Amino acid sequence: MSKAPKYVVDFLDREAFYSVERLPQPHRDIAWDLLDHLQSTPRFGKPLENHPILGDLSDARTLYVIDFDQKQVDWPPPYRIVYRLLPSDAAPQRVQVIWAGPRDDGLVYEVAARRLKRL
Repeated sequence: MSKAPKYVVDFLDREAFYSVERLPQPHRDIAWDLLDHLQSTPRFGKPLENHPILGDLSDARTLYVIDFDQKQVDWPPPYRIVYRLLPSDAAPQRVQVIWAGPRDDGLVYEVAARRLKRL
């Protein structure tokens, strides 16, 4: 039985790393578990698009940081992770986290697009 390929998960920069670290508990631990999952399943997140207001993230994906241990799961999930596959979505070699933070009417996507200078 062959082992699933392992992809390196890294960060756009130090601030991208700290955006994950600043998530409140238990969402921070859930986020790190999701990033570990991307090492074997990099396309796990939902593909994003070019949005006229939030910016062009058409080469990025999003993960919903969901605390399933709650009695009632918040919907939409309050926190997201935005990442991209490099060098491309079609032939990924690594996963790069762009930003993690509150959804807040698309704020996490706007920040990610700004960080990539696409807004």
